[in-house]
Amino acid sequence: MNGPSIYTYCLLGGLYFAGMIDTNEIVFLPSQPDYDPYVVYYNIERKTMIRVEIQGTEAFKVSGFHIFLNHVENVKLIQA
Repeated sequence: MNGPSIYTYCLLGGLYFAGMIDTNEIVFLPSQPDYDPYVVYYNIERKTMIRVEIQGTEAFKVSGFHIFLNHVENVKLIQA
């Protein structure tokens, strides 16, 4: 991973641990809900980090959001 370590990124970026998912990724959420909502995935095997912006929340004017790890919207997709 180029750049700061995951620990530095979390401390300076204001992230907190939300959990771990089946793909060996640690999930982080921003500690400041005033920002645009996003989730950070850190893959512990590849040591890579991906920031995913959550779109479509502008109309709701919420002060935060909840995350449900390993949620499946459509079970047909995993039955194949």
